[in-house]
Amino acid sequence: MFMDLPTPDCNGNLGSDAQITDSGILIVHGSYNRTIRNLSRAIWGDEICQYCLKPIKKHRLTIEHIYGREFGGVDITNCLTIVCPKCNADKDDLTIEQYVKLLDMIKNGEPKKNCLKFRATCRQENLNTVLSEKRFLLPDNWVDYNFPVKEIQINGVFNPKEAVKTKNYKKVKRVYNQRGMFKNPLIVDRRGFLIDGTASYTFARKNGLLEVPVILLDNVEIQRKK
Repeated sequence: MFMDLPTPDCNGNLGSDAQITDSGILIVHGSYNRTIRNLSRAIWGDEICQYCLKPIKKHRLTIEHIYGREFGGVDITNCLTIVCPKCNADKDDLTIEQYVKLLDMIKNGEPKKNCLKFRATCRQENLNTVLSEKRFLLPDNWVDYNFPVKEIQINGVFNPKEAVKTKNYKKVKRVYNQRGMFKNPLIVDRRGFLIDGTASYTFARKNGLLEVPVILLDNVEIQRKK
């Protein structure tokens, strides 16, 4: 899939971390997470909440996952927008459709307990959908659910003995044992180099998984500075 990018004239906002070529390829030299935040601000602006449409002070803006992380949301611009802290907290892991319905309930004076019950019901329904279909709550054309683990490349030295000691690995292991699947897909660049999901990759390697769910970004390339 192609990640949403602003025009190359926004390169000044990316600092030394990344640049967008004239052909529309994002080359990341430094922090991917910082690059994603800067790209999101370049795409959406940093003055208006994209949900309530109220002004935001720059030091108060937050990056919101349009598709909640609990059910597959990832750090790519297609999945992110700029919102105020209140909207970010209110929406949480609801889908956009569920959030709109919740806002209507609040606007129409629905009792708080009913709104809380609606939120809890939506969350359970979302989880049930993910578990029953073994698919994330993401657009179908984003994810390759059968990406070969052997085709994933690692930048730098990969030490599996150290990787299994991390907190992220333990979280991935716990969720996989509970759900029988990862909470989020891995992300790789157009050459197959891993961008996000090291703990999931480690788990797959350690447990002999041949295939994992992957979002392959056809217009992103990781080039770590040596």
